[in-house]
Amino acid sequence: MRTLKRSGARSVLSWLPVALWGAAALTLRLTAEDLANAGELRPIRLDALRERYRAKDATFHRLEVQWKEDVVDRHNGAHASWSGKWRVLMEGDKLRMEETKGEDTQVLTFNGEVGMRLSTSKRFDPVAHIDRRDVTETLNANNCNTDPVLCAFRPTKILGSLEAGRSSGWASKSGELNGQNVYVLSRGTGIDGTLKRVLYVSPADLTVQRMTDENEHIRIQWDIEYRDVHGETVPMRWKWVTEFPHGKLMMSRTIHAVLVNLNPEIAPSDFEIEFPTRTAVYDARDKDRYIVGPNDEKVRYRLQDLQSKTVDDILNDRLRGRSND
Repeated sequence: MRTLKRSGARSVLSWLPVALWGAAALTLRLTAEDLANAGELRPIRLDALRERYRAKDATFHRLEVQWKEDVVDRHNGAHASWSGKWRVLMEGDKLRMEETKGEDTQVLTFNGEVGMRLSTSKRFDPVAHIDRRDVTETLNANNCNTDPVLCAFRPTKILGSLEAGRSSGWASKSGELNGQNVYVLSRGTGIDGTLKRVLYVSPADLTVQRMTDENEHIRIQWDIEYRDVHGETVPMRWKWVTEFPHGKLMMSRTIHAVLVNLNPEIAPSDFEIEFPTRTAVYDARDKDRYIVGPNDEKVRYRLQDLQSKTVDDILNDRLRGRSND
């Protein structure tokens, strides 16, 4: 267990324990064949890059990452601190993702067979959904909140995401980022290929340093800062900026990692959700609707019931019905 702390104005990184339990060290260095003459890079072979990314995916079979927003800047000049927080657990194709914004929390899980969602807030009663859909698609690289985590720990998702079947192939060339040589990968994505994605990849360790998505309506840019911890490259801080086509700021967010745990022990129950009392649940597997009552009882209801009654009304009707039996 190692604890890290960064100092400096506005760049203080909260305590970040990084546990490397069972994770084999992975050093992705290019061979002489991959490097060109002094100061110049040859375009990297994409098949070689995919193989190295697959190896990295396999090294971090289990993963826990927590992160939160530091600063949000808006186009009107407003500057505010947000309380957005995220936590992701991954093990193979299993997933748990938690997102908290103010008083609202959403939890998603997929245990390999069944997907669950739970939304809670002080403003409304809990709502849940169950189905067999693989909710790990939430982590596909089209999510501003999770993309930097994928860049660091699931890079194959970055290469193969965004409707890959309807996207043109990657083009590779050498380029420059902040005065350093990088590989520049680009391709058109989306149904009509009008969204352009560009990756700026470090030749030293093949980490994605910057990623951009751009079309005629919007431009989004992610910049990711890493640190080497026990031989592993760990994302510590990232910033994503959304701009209008003419370059005017729409929104900018600065985010930092709170916890990075590589190959931790994860209990099977972590990929399940225990719904609290008074949760309105829809189970799409058999189109069943029920409210979680006392002692985990399932109190059935119709969708139109919630248009005229509260959850408490439905539960009280059930209790009154029992007393009249």
